[in-house]
Amino acid sequence: MNEFNLIQVIFITNESANTALALYISIVSGYLFVAYTVGAKLTRYQITLVNALFVFFTAAFTYSATTAFMIMRFITGELRELKGGLEIINEGAENIFVSVVTIALIAGVLGSLTFMRNIRRGNQSDV
Repeated sequence: MNEFNLIQVIFITNESANTALALYISIVSGYLFVAYTVGAKLTRYQITLVNALFVFFTAAFTYSATTAFMIMRFITGELRELKGGLEIINEGAENIFVSVVTIALIAGVLGSLTFMRNIRRGNQSDV
């Protein structure tokens, strides 16, 4: 692949990562809305279903976004080699970014599940 093709792949992969992040935020926002409005009224079966779907879809979008960022990191490395070692983006910064985004997405899931648990237990002071 030439330089133009690699840059094009980076932009396409970036769009894919942004889409996954937008869908993740939509799922988390919807879950928090449901938790706050009707979380205490849901039956055990309903809460199990909602939590299972929430964890499944947020895991899928977390995986999708993380994979897209890792692909961009790989393509950036290829572009770096093609340009003869030119430092486009610091490689260490790329690794830290992917790790921080992944940890933040996982923390969002755990925080949302904790919020639902607090609503179900009636711990309004924690909310």
